[in-house]
Amino acid sequence: MALAIHFEGLLERSVVKDMAELARLGHVTRARRTPIMNLCLLAHHIQEALLDLPKTKQGRHWLQFRTSNRCRSSSVGGDNGRGGRPEARL
Repeated sequence: MALAIHFEGLLERSVVKDMAELARLGHVTRARRTPIMNLCLLAHHIQEALLDLPKTKQGRHWLQFRTSNRCRSSSVGGDNGRGGRPEARL
């Protein structure tokens, strides 16, 4: 999520000219860049929940369904922060 926000900032400030340059600069393939950038499309409360996950002490941390389900169920009264669109499945 933090990488997606960083990439978005580089694009907004015109540090990079296009998404291909962004992929090269970030040392990721174009195919990997797409899901990273799609994180910016998540509702803000879900983005915040992802950024608030505990730091990994060793190796990689795999987001488990139970964790992502908490993000999804945190909305109250059926409002998912997407302007009435159905909730996306994580």
